[in-house]
Amino acid sequence: MSSDIPLVEHKPGWSGPEPSSPPWWLRIRARCTKRKVILASVEVFVVVVALIVVALVLVAVFNRTNNVHLDEDMNVENIIEGLGQLQAIAEQYGNCRTDFSGGYEASLEYVEQQLEGSGLIVWRNSVIFSLTMLNKTSTKMALSSPVNVAFIYSTDWRVLGGSASSKVYGAPLCNVSGPGCTDADYLGCPNGAVAVITDPGNVCSWSEKVAVAVNNSASMIMGYSAQSPTSPPRYYFSTYNHPIPGITVTGNLAQMLLAYGSTAALNVEFSIESTIVSTANLIAETPTGDPNNVVTVGAHLDSASEAPGINDNGSGSMTLLEIALVVSKTKMSDWIKNKIKFMWWAAEEYGLVGSFLYLQGLNMTERAKIVCNLNMDMISSPNYILEIINGSTVTQPTAQYGSIQIQKMLSDYIESQDYHYKLINSHGASDYYPFNYYGIPANMVEGGAGELKTGDDRDLFGGVCNVAADPCYHQSCDNMDNFSTECLELLAKANAHVTQELAQNKNVRDKLFASTTLTQPSPTDFQHFFHTLLQKNNMHHNLSTLEPLFIYPL
Repeated sequence: MSSDIPLVEHKPGWSGPEPSSPPWWLRIRARCTKRKVILASVEVFVVVVALIVVALVLVAVFNRTNNVHLDEDMNVENIIEGLGQLQAIAEQYGNCRTDFSGGYEASLEYVEQQLEGSGLIVWRNSVIFSLTMLNKTSTKMALSSPVNVAFIYSTDWRVLGGSASSKVYGAPLCNVSGPGCTDADYLGCPNGAVAVITDPGNVCSWSEKVAVAVNNSASMIMGYSAQSPTSPPRYYFSTYNHPIPGITVTGNLAQMLLAYGSTAALNVEFSIESTIVSTANLIAETPTGDPNNVVTVGAHLDSASEAPGINDNGSGSMTLLEIALVVSKTKMSDWIKNKIKFMWWAAEEYGLVGSFLYLQGLNMTERAKIVCNLNMDMISSPNYILEIINGSTVTQPTAQYGSIQIQKMLSDYIESQDYHYKLINSHGASDYYPFNYYGIPANMVEGGAGELKTGDDRDLFGGVCNVAADPCYHQSCDNMDNFSTECLELLAKANAHVTQELAQNKNVRDKLFASTTLTQPSPTDFQHFFHTLLQKNNMHHNLSTLEPLFIYPL
């Protein structure tokens, strides 16, 4: 009987009959109370079990997401094996893997083969453009009167981008009185003269100047700038297929030629080769992640024309391949919130052509879906200097804020590994730049190129003073003896870590954009972009016989 039912008390000396059973209503109350206790206990047990199950599910989800550590899963030996494959390809195709060669095509096929069965969606993105090149073997400029003197190409003079070929012999010079934008500037100029024009600024374009020159029967235009006395300016036409050629000279040479006046007779000969060329970017994207928030991770796959391209840029392209394969081996749907596109760029060495044409080919809506770009270029320099683009030097307003954030992600990781780094100004010489150009946050960390290591650099990174970060930059010795495993492993892990950080942050757009409106350059900016990058590229990339002068997107 339950202790809840009171008993009749027996007093001492009681001799009467035993007390009767409890009343019926007390017995019913006792049974109900016991049933309530049992039911309450069951309810508590069910609630506790449910809470435990929920907690276990939450822990499992948390662990699935947080058990992904791309940096820890990166294997530098796999990257080095990929570099060896690129070296073998280069040896098979003239010691290079440049675009429009068997070496580049074989490099593309190698990456495609490695991605087979990965679960990533892989395709080629065509890159087609008109490339105008100067054949330097037939390039001559000389005076035949009043003195005989020859001039050196790229030191004394150079060809304007978009110029026609030249066969000008014994031409007089005409000192155009103004910027060459109107017929009045040509008063007194004889027919067939070389029109010598100083460039006072943006009065009119060089394409407009050449149209006026043709209208006044000039045989050629020659540009110079007083602000460039010892080097020929790098001018260009905004369109191509002009009927007369154009060159630039140093300010000092222009003054010397004009001093000869009507006695000067100039001979200029060069041959322009223009052709439509086709190559391809390679893209692999994750099947999961928000397609309206795309994280692009890229590296150029082509090499310079005289190099196997192991550091530049086998190091970046093979690291990108390793990151893609490591990502594909995870349960991607558990942690990828933003779609990742891995992008192997073509024609970087011709002026970032592959990455720029990819972005140009997207409409504004598709371009706006890209939240950022992480670029990998030259990340194994043997005498390395760890350099990150200073995001505050990115000039495009919508790109600057996010570029600073990616800079911080890279620097935080490098510091966490007890390494130093230095910030450098945005230089526009790699494939992060077209993204910035379109207002998209982008950044990169690199090991350095042809710049000499200073004493301060040595204190931070070790290595050898007064030796280039990459002594084989764009040379035939950029081979399997030309990389630092230490630098490669560190920067491969850093890029993998930042890739994960960007891909798993569902608020990545808020993190990277202070403004929601992307910069949209006008179409008239395209040729300026291409020419600037081509000329900058040619400053450190001297092709043996052909110099790229002008690119026209098709």
